[in-house]
Amino acid sequence: MLGYSIVGAVGASTTFLLAFVLRRIAPRIGAVALPGARSVHAEPIASLGGAAMFLGFLAAMAVASQLDQFHGMFADSSEPLGILLGGGVMFLSPARSTICGRCHHRPRSRARSSPAACSPSSA
Repeated sequence: MLGYSIVGAVGASTTFLLAFVLRRIAPRIGAVALPGARSVHAEPIASLGGAAMFLGFLAAMAVASQLDQFHGMFADSSEPLGILLGGGVMFLSPARSTICGRCHHRPRSRARSSPAACSPSSA
C-alpha cells in the first residue's frame, strides 16, 4: 500500500511543480491560447498543462518501476511500455496537428484529432 502512496505523491507533486514552470515558459515559446470570439478569457492562457501532466505521469512510472512492490509488473510484462506509448501518442497527436503549418483541418475535439489530420493528402 505504501508503494501506491509513493507513486501517487511523486506523480502529483511533479505535475504540480511542472505546471508552474511550464506556465512561465509557455509565453516564450508561443504556447498560449489567445482571447477571441470563441473564448471566455480576456488574456492569454498558457496551454502546456497537458505536458505537465504527461511528464508527471512519466515520473510516477519511473518511480514505480524501481519499487519492489511493482517489480512483477515491469519485469514480466510489456503493458507498461504499451501504456507509455499510448499516452505518448495521445499527448503528441493534438500537438502535431496544432504545430503543423500545412494543416487545414481543425478538429472539433481532441478525440477526432490524429497525426493523419496533417498528412499531405489531407491538405
